[in-house]
Amino acid sequence: MRKVSEQEILSFPETQKLDWSSFIESSENHEAIKYLIKWPQWDSNGLIIYGNSGVGKTHLVNLWQQTANAIFITEDLFQSDPRSLFSESKNFIFDNFDNFLKIEHFDWLFHFINIAHEKQRYFVLISKFPPFSWKINLKDLSSRLLVLPVVYIQNPGDELLLKIAKKLCKDLGISIHENTLQYILNRIDREVNSIAALLRILDKISLQNQKKITIQFIKNQIHLF
Repeated sequence: MRKVSEQEILSFPETQKLDWSSFIESSENHEAIKYLIKWPQWDSNGLIIYGNSGVGKTHLVNLWQQTANAIFITEDLFQSDPRSLFSESKNFIFDNFDNFLKIEHFDWLFHFINIAHEKQRYFVLISKFPPFSWKINLKDLSSRLLVLPVVYIQNPGDELLLKIAKKLCKDLGISIHENTLQYILNRIDREVNSIAALLRILDKISLQNQKKITIQFIKNQIHLF
């Protein structure tokens, strides 16, 4: 194995294929994928997707963004007239919608939803929590949101986590045996972001030490767990 310098390791390229075929479909996320793929044949012009961090919500809406020519709504847009967003043929995504609710620009959101309905534009709201738990003190806005279709993405089970870990290794160009991956998954936080972060760290350490990532190699890095 070629000796790799620290600078090379720090700049190690990370690639992730971002298209529908790259997303691992499972029972946990099947409903969300099915609904997004059938766009624009939706029952409503809005959709709510919720689930814990790391279940793939943002990945999915990035795929829908490409399909639907959508843009992400950012907080600074609340300072402008929501109607100005509809000058072009765009659809919309509210990622981390829980943060938008904390800002409490409820009037802006209410007008946005009404204009989207008027202009026949589509939008997706991404949240960690189900809509019935949202605290909205504008009754008209709450009623608009509560009639939207809701899709829940479950936490990944053992089989899906292993598939995701394999895909992360493939995307990052890391060679790890399946038994070793399973050893890792049994010992860390069962969140995709945590798995990805640990794989990157293990890969850098293995390159620095010219060692393959094996179970014994991981045991020697006990400080990481």
